[in-house]
Amino acid sequence: MNVTRPSEGDAYRWIEPTTTDDAEERATNLLNDIEKINIQLGDRDRRSPETGERLHDREYWLWRSKALRVRTNKLKEYRQLKRWLKKRHTK
Repeated sequence: MNVTRPSEGDAYRWIEPTTTDDAEERATNLLNDIEKINIQLGDRDRRSPETGERLHDREYWLWRSKALRVRTNKLKEYRQLKRWLKKRHTK
């Protein structure tokens, strides 16, 4: 699964959860996605999903830039969810 599709993560949009279970599930999914991105970022031998060939330097750095942006936005959402959950648990 390629978590770092260019369409993902370009704009961070907060959508408030409807339930605590929803927030916890989203937080878990985000952590899983972040871990997958971290694993992908550790692979300097990144291959093109279309051709299977190793990315050239320019392609790799463009891909890496997008992956970092996606990861940053997922981290923002995760932190927002944790704050939301903390507020709910302190009420």
